[in-house]
Amino acid sequence: LVAFNWNDVHYGLKGRDPDKPQLNKRRWWLYSVVLQNLHIRYLGFRDKSVSRNKLKIKNMQRDKYWARRFEQNILEMQDIASGINARIVLVKLPGLCREEADTLEKEFILNKTRVNAANFPYWVKLNKFVSNMFNDLSREHEMQMVDVHSFFNKFSGMCRVVLFTDEMHFSEE
Repeated sequence: LVAFNWNDVHYGLKGRDPDKPQLNKRRWWLYSVVLQNLHIRYLGFRDKSVSRNKLKIKNMQRDKYWARRFEQNILEMQDIASGINARIVLVKLPGLCREEADTLEKEFILNKTRVNAANFPYWVKLNKFVSNMFNDLSREHEMQMVDVHSFFNKFSGMCRVVLFTDEMHFSEE
């Protein structure tokens, strides 16, 4: 099982080079509770930047280098899988934020999660971008796709919030 999904695309939108390995080093100053708290507050403040989220939305283009590398990586995995008689199955995952959200659902999400008014549109567009990319890859390269997104879209906002720990990861529920 190899998973490619939102985080990979999210990192590309943040400007990370897909060819450069990401080292998982904890910064020395994060061992300080005070500095870690300030860092978390800064990240929360940064996520409320409308212009930063608009820039990430603007960069959601299939012809960008990071997006081509993302697709190429999936196709390389498909080649490896076919070589060992396995197959690639793309899974269209749901997200907490969705275009279909009415005012009450959106207000509920904004009040009960870390999603805010500035980044709500970003999470909606990111889900749609990845879904469209997976739809195209599935059709163009004869990969099977499982559409979990449509199933989860049937739940109301109040039910959806307990199913996610944040805007994209599932809870134990």
